Amino acid sequence: MEGAVVNVKREGFDEAALLKKAKERKENEAKKEKASYVHASERVALTARKGDLMLEANVGKVSFGEENAGKWHCKDCDIVFNDNITYLDHINGKKHQRVVGVSVNRLEKVGASAVRNKFAELKKKKRAHRLPKNSPDPRPP
Repeated sequence: MEGAVVNVKREGFDEAALLKKAKERKENEAKKEKASYVHASERVALTARKGDLMLEANVGKVSFGEENAGKWHCKDCDIVFNDNITYLDHINGKKHQRVVGVSVNRLEKVGASAVRNKFAELKKKKRAHRLPKNSPDPRPP
């Protein structure tokens, strides 16, 4: 046996230590799972977003020395995204909605009168932005 290594010793496994580690890991995962999700019975129905996401707030800003500079961070899920499109996909996604405590399957019921009011509101807004008939065309010739 020329060139073979003869004095290799393999260490045995400490079964008690491995079982202890596995138990700790399982407990930590269970705690993390409980903390991150709201149970289905406690979730509220999905409603329209009232606040602004303020996506324009960080446009054009440069920050130095930060690990996640120029990236988007979801505070609820503690996830970092490279661009705003994936951030928006995450915000509207099932996992984020579950963490926040919103049920995607249960929608807020809206009556016909609320829909009519919303259409009237949008129509007024559209009319406010329309130019009067006698005003000159603002576009350059």
